[in-house]
Amino acid sequence: PGEIRCAGDDVLERVLGACAVARSRAARAGAERRRTADLRRGALELDRARTELDRQMDRICADLSGAAGSLSRQVRDVAMASELNTLLRQELELEGLLRTTLEFAARRIGSANVAIFLTEHAGDFGLGAYVNYDCPRDTAEDLLEEMAGSLAPRLAQRDGVVLLARTEDVREVVGGRCAWLDDSAVCASACRPDGECLGVVVFFRDSRHGFSEIDQATVRVISTLFGRQLSRVLKTSTRHKPAGAWDSRDTDIAA
Repeated sequence: PGEIRCAGDDVLERVLGACAVARSRAARAGAERRRTADLRRGALELDRARTELDRQMDRICADLSGAAGSLSRQVRDVAMASELNTLLRQELELEGLLRTTLEFAARRIGSANVAIFLTEHAGDFGLGAYVNYDCPRDTAEDLLEEMAGSLAPRLAQRDGVVLLARTEDVREVVGGRCAWLDDSAVCASACRPDGECLGVVVFFRDSRHGFSEIDQATVRVISTLFGRQLSRVLKTSTRHKPAGAWDSRDTDIAA
């Protein structure tokens, strides 16, 4: 006999078909939601990775910039040291050595008072030579002699370049009043070619102008190379004299 379909069977088939379609759509929707979630997670991970990469690139750029700046400073310092060393090695007498050093210092540092104090007997210091930029002429030598007796011995005990940016800093080093350096900035370095202080190079000027890092590097180079050549000159010029028999007053050079 032929199959007999009734209205109920047709409804059931339609319901089952609709359920299948709904399940299929739900499955596709679920898969779509999972893909969307995966894409969101991927986008977040990419964003975090990009942010971290940006940070790393910033650090790398900063490091490269710092390295380039450091290399540039090193090249500048080496070139300056080579120039000064060539000049100083030609000076075999104290007077010429002092004059050449002062000329180079004035050219490199610019407008500033410069004094070179030389070690004498029993750790005392005498004025070897100076450049007067803005000190009153009638009191310049007295001022520098005062520095030789108070500031130079204390600076001689310090290592490296000493920067005294304010009057208070100078007073702290000297101890007490120092009216002769009021409102002045000081940049100085002891000359110790073999561990023993042979002299102190001192730059000072109005504290409003002060001394930059480049100036400080220049002072370091000058004091180091001047000290080395000074040691050679003294060893040569005092071979026939007792130790410490020279006097800086015989070599004063004013500019």
